Amino acid sequence: ELLDRYITIVMESGEVFRFLERNQATIHGTEDGKHRFTQFRPRLAALIEIITGADAPPRSRIRAAAAIFAVSTSCMFFMKDAPDADLDAVLPAPPDQDELRERKDADGVSLPDAIAAHGVDLARATDARSQLENAAAYLELHIEQGAVLDRAKIPVGVVEGIVGIGWWNCVAIGFANHAGTTPMDQRRDALVAASKAVLAVRQAVRAVPGRQVGTVGIMKVEPGAPNIIPGRAEFSVELRDLDAAKVHRIWSDIQKRFATISKEENVPIECKALDFDEPAKANPLVQQTIRDAARSAGLAFLDMPSGAGHDAQNAARFAPMGMIFVPSRNGISHSPLEFTPWPDVTNGAE
Repeated sequence: ELLDRYITIVMESGEVFRFLERNQATIHGTEDGKHRFTQFRPRLAALIEIITGADAPPRSRIRAAAAIFAVSTSCMFFMKDAPDADLDAVLPAPPDQDELRERKDADGVSLPDAIAAHGVDLARATDARSQLENAAAYLELHIEQGAVLDRAKIPVGVVEGIVGIGWWNCVAIGFANHAGTTPMDQRRDALVAASKAVLAVRQAVRAVPGRQVGTVGIMKVEPGAPNIIPGRAEFSVELRDLDAAKVHRIWSDIQKRFATISKEENVPIECKALDFDEPAKANPLVQQTIRDAARSAGLAFLDMPSGAGHDAQNAARFAPMGMIFVPSRNGISHSPLEFTPWPDVTNGAE
């Protein structure tokens, strides 16, 4: 029923908070013939926790509210310092409104039109900022999206911080020519240079001790015919680590490696910085509170960083932040196979 109606929660102060989840729930495939709302489950758990907490003695309670976000993974618009654009819009220092209105995704859809489809008016988004003033803390329950907890059979993860994420767009410019008549030693193959660049990213990331990661997830090759030497190859580079300085050092190393490749292949590689989300450290007191709660519930826990971006990354800019992770089955995320059982979600809520 929670998926079909507004949820009304009456707090001690008499304020009423309404939450509509149906249009926000993400359906990730089916299991045993039933839909499973993996992303929705932690959010529902938060609502249930607030509802059940209403029976506690008044002096032991603080005002609590559950926030449900209408947008996620807004890197489709490359939001500056905003893995989740709707939250960033209500922070003390929101992005420039004119700049936001000019943003478009790969299909040419503008950001205002995209969020309007979810019932959000960009011009009025900052009106919600007052609801976040004087927040004592921000706490987020989320699936790990990795395999650490699942493999270790540990039910609770205490998040130490959320990694900084840097995005760059790179283009290798060669010369498109006939594949049958151009000798191998006379080619300026953009795809060969870009392929070497992909390996260079991996080599640079692996050359430094730590848990940093680097990914090339997009490659567009032109003109895209089997009998034509590629004249242009466009690709993405993403780097992540809790240490922002380390990300920038690795990027500097990557640029040097790209320069060497350009000379070897006679193919210039040009890169443009798109965005950088600063790392967000979890508040020590909030972390300790989570550990104490886990001990009280008889649940094992593990301190760990978050390799994925979260709403909490921006929330840390206005309040002490903490996150609770629960296991992701087989460490699978961003896939129809993504799943977290209800008992694991219950552990996180407890």
